[in-house]
Amino acid sequence: MGWQMDPIQTNNPYTSGAGGRFSYRVTNTGPDDAGHEDHIQMWGSDGSKPIDRMEAVVGTQAGGLYGVLIDLPALNPGYYDVSVTLPDGTATGTTVIVQ
Repeated sequence: MGWQMDPIQTNNPYTSGAGGRFSYRVTNTGPDDAGHEDHIQMWGSDGSKPIDRMEAVVGTQAGGLYGVLIDLPALNPGYYDVSVTLPDGTATGTTVIVQ
């Protein structure tokens, strides 16, 4: 599999206790993919891990694009590191800021 990941899209800063969403997009650079799971993780500066889950992704043809919306739980103020890792190890990350 070949993948190209766009940067994670956030709406920083998020409001404390309100939740929110972030998203990411991935292009399948080939060959066709029958479907897989992406690993999404989030770590708080306070040591918490509010997100650690696998996201099922439908199959894509070579050259196809998929996007994923991730709902954030209500979070305390702070900085949260986010990573998205594909089965082949391709990964991207960002920081979510909650005020």
